[in-house]
Amino acid sequence: MSQPPSGDEFSEALNGEAVLRGLLGTEVGLLLRSDPIARARRDPEGVHQLRVGCRRLRSELRILARAMKPAPLRYFLRELRWVGGVLGRQRDSDVLGEVLDDVDAQLETPLPASVLRRLALLQDKGTKDLESLLNSNRYRQLVARLSDAVLRPPLRSAARKPAMELIGPTLDKTLRELFDAADGLGALPTILELHQIRILSKKGRYCAETASVLIGDTARRLARELETVQTVLGELHDYAVAIAFLEEDIESPHSTNRTDDERAISVAIEHLVGLIEEMKLQWRDPLERGRALSAELDSTSSH
Repeated sequence: MSQPPSGDEFSEALNGEAVLRGLLGTEVGLLLRSDPIARARRDPEGVHQLRVGCRRLRSELRILARAMKPAPLRYFLRELRWVGGVLGRQRDSDVLGEVLDDVDAQLETPLPASVLRRLALLQDKGTKDLESLLNSNRYRQLVARLSDAVLRPPLRSAARKPAMELIGPTLDKTLRELFDAADGLGALPTILELHQIRILSKKGRYCAETASVLIGDTARRLARELETVQTVLGELHDYAVAIAFLEEDIESPHSTNRTDDERAISVAIEHLVGLIEEMKLQWRDPLERGRALSAELDSTSSH
């Protein structure tokens, strides 16, 4: 009787079709589970998970683009970007509210009513846009086509190739772009530069998670380190967005008591700037641990 394949042999036997089917099943399942929670709006996590599912699936389809027919791939990427954009604006307004709530609770001087009114208007618009999205024929068609793709993925001949031939080059390129960008930063990187590192870390994380099906624990550990980078820089970005939102209130008069309002807003901005300064270097260590794991992957693949 023949022996069952080892873990390494099993991974090597996986082709692009097998990995693509697995990813579609996982991510489309997440979308379907998150949809009713997002519609209910009782838990912001529903919108977050729906957004994460769209974002992950879009990234994974790009990674395995050579395995899927071009026309369906373009359709899915375009529509997932549209859905992700609407969900992103809703999620960003939710996060902005959480940040401002935390600031308001930690400082003795409360935020002006004008700030809270603007936030409420922003969140209300996001809710209406979300409802419009979820109730649209365009969204329903996307969900139906994704569900169909789980059962009958639109494959091309390259899907029969070993999955690592499809995933490996994208993983290498993405990680190289990330580490080169980090090395190119000056001593005092700007918020915009750190936002770019966050985007590249997110792409690298998704690539590593996808590759972990094939190359195991080292790729999973790499993905976790890059997720830490993404989380730290994501919080930093949230604080920067909150500062910009507060600064708009100073520039546009909404109150008859501007002096007190501006003082309260200035105190809140100073608090947020302090949080940003504390976090500006916290992403470096996990990035360097990720770099070491990336080198370990390169060393393993070369043997």
